[in-house]
Amino acid sequence: PPLPGGVPPPPPPFPGQVSFISSILPPKEGPKPSAKLRPLHWQPLKPEMVISSGWMEWSKSDAANGIDFAQLEGLFHKEDEKEKKQLARKTVTLLDFNRSRNIEIFLPSFPLPLESLTETLNENLNSINDDSCLKLEHVVALKRFLPTLEEKELFKNFKGDRNSLQTADVFINKLLEVPLLPTRLDLIFTVKEFPSNFAGLQPILELAESACNELESSTEFSEVLQYVLAIGNYLNSGSTRGGAYGFRLSILTKLSDTRGLGRVTLLQYLLQQLHALQPCLLEFTDSMEAVAKASEISISGILAELEVLQKELDKIERNTKTIVENASMTKSSLSQQVQAFTDSYRDQLNELNEKGTKMAGKYRQLLRRFGEPPSSDSEDFFSTIAKFLEQFKKTKRELYPPVPKATRNKSVKLTQNVLSDSTAESDTQQPKKDTTVPQQNSRNTRKFKKSVTIDVAEGPRTHEFQTGPHGSTGLQASINRPLASGAFTRNLLPKEGYLDKKSLDGKSWDKRYFELEKGNLHYYKTKRKNYRATLTLTDLPVSIDAENPQVIVIEAKDRTWNLRAPNKQIAEEWLQAFKQHSTLH
Repeated sequence: PPLPGGVPPPPPPFPGQVSFISSILPPKEGPKPSAKLRPLHWQPLKPEMVISSGWMEWSKSDAANGIDFAQLEGLFHKEDEKEKKQLARKTVTLLDFNRSRNIEIFLPSFPLPLESLTETLNENLNSINDDSCLKLEHVVALKRFLPTLEEKELFKNFKGDRNSLQTADVFINKLLEVPLLPTRLDLIFTVKEFPSNFAGLQPILELAESACNELESSTEFSEVLQYVLAIGNYLNSGSTRGGAYGFRLSILTKLSDTRGLGRVTLLQYLLQQLHALQPCLLEFTDSMEAVAKASEISISGILAELEVLQKELDKIERNTKTIVENASMTKSSLSQQVQAFTDSYRDQLNELNEKGTKMAGKYRQLLRRFGEPPSSDSEDFFSTIAKFLEQFKKTKRELYPPVPKATRNKSVKLTQNVLSDSTAESDTQQPKKDTTVPQQNSRNTRKFKKSVTIDVAEGPRTHEFQTGPHGSTGLQASINRPLASGAFTRNLLPKEGYLDKKSLDGKSWDKRYFELEKGNLHYYKTKRKNYRATLTLTDLPVSIDAENPQVIVIEAKDRTWNLRAPNKQIAEEWLQAFKQHSTLH
């Protein structure tokens, strides 16, 4: 085919012309390498193609004469297999195979070069609270790979060339060069970890104190207990369990498991009686929010943790003294830094200890108030009451669901049906509204039935109570559900649920359960279990992260909180809820 531009292709070579062209185009001369190089697998042009192309003209240019061929040879020379094997035989390891392999796996993620490891540890003692040199996770890793006594002896008695040691051996050898390494790492680790341990303990102590105060001051709860006592004494009348003046609180969680005729639970009956006689007591759970959250708090554990923190401060001072007294490690600023650190936290810790002692005394008074054994663990005590509160609220929602605003003005129809026994009255007889309980000829032959119907948009919901002799009522087993699911759901901003919380080091996301109420954001490890901390949102800036629309950023005084929602819509809902609660005072 013709070449671009209409130029005809060159004529094919005559026989014998190929060898002639090859003779006038011998291999191109150039500098020769002194060693074998890695080849470049290209396809050279044939001489007859070179003559008819631009390569013939370009070959006269000296544009590439400045190339550094010595560097090229150094980068791309072939390694001699014999030399490689000899070099491999020269390297030595003194470590156990598994130990060496674990260190080799760890070292690529360790940010500090081995050459400056000793200097870095020295510098970090001068700025012990500075994370720019050595972070907490680095200290933990170094503590994990501290040389053993056996390794110390191996490296001490090694007479060979230390330059021939493998990388893992070099790492251990560098650690051995650091004087008082275990003491140093222990000091750095304790100082870096202490603030978070202290900060995590304070809100737990405050929550336990609030739970004790709520139980001590709640007259409504004590009145509910009196109802339970009266019901229990009636059921146990005539037995050794009857005529009691009080009971162990552990029975409260069993009320929902105790069933009568029609599978009506004793808890349902209790709520029905409260609704009929003292409706205000149905709301007693609203004043016991702290108790519901304190189900896993151990007061003895809190006091033990306070004692551990006290010992850690003493340990910090001892380690500092040991390091400073070493001639090669004297650092005047280190003592001053550590002294300021321990003095600051010791004052705060003394205040927390005083609160803990008072709270423990208050808890003992609480046990006496409810007649519980003095040895009762607070975790069992609070979890029992918290479980009862949850059962109480659940049963209340089932029996007396909240009426949506749209239907609050609709009428509530009350009809009363008088049922006679099968031999006296027909089941189809329709009663009048003003029907009263008839005279009873026999205690067990007549029953009084109330049917309360609440009209809602999705359909009727009926509660049936059966009245026996003397006007006592029991709750019927059947409760008609709304025809449409979600009939009583309110369109509120989300206030609780799971979010991912970014860790302090910013390297991971931890799934946590968050609960937002009255301007406070509480979070747990799982749903209302393993309480972690509380963040007060008042006047805190809240926004969506510019790079990730699923992340909510809360700017607190001591740190920035990053919370990640499952999607953008949920993140926006949480943002609006946070903004609403941040305006509460």
